[in-house]
Amino acid sequence: MEPGRYLDSVYLAGYAVECALKALILKRTLPPQRRVILDELTSGAQGHNLDFLVRILRAKGCSPPKEIREALVVLNREWRTDLRYKGALISFRETEDFLKRVNAVYEWAERS
Repeated sequence: MEPGRYLDSVYLAGYAVECALKALILKRTLPPQRRVILDELTSGAQGHNLDFLVRILRAKGCSPPKEIREALVVLNREWRTDLRYKGALISFRETEDFLKRVNAVYEWAERS
């Protein structure tokens, strides 16, 4: 298939992963500490960095399994918040692969 206009799908799906990881972090944070953690998660660019979010999860005793870590490496490499300003075309196949990884991470977060 030829490249198409799938950039918005990738952009929004990346945010879904970010939100799922943040929700999992907050779920594993005691209520009195949530405000401090929430401030840390929402201040600056680091809050959009999937590696940073996974480090926080590991510190809370929640380490993603190998297949999820591998998916997150690819997602972190391919997704950035500035995608919304790009005019790039992404193939259907690339988008489909990206969304499969997103789905795997999301399902893991739901189970965890």
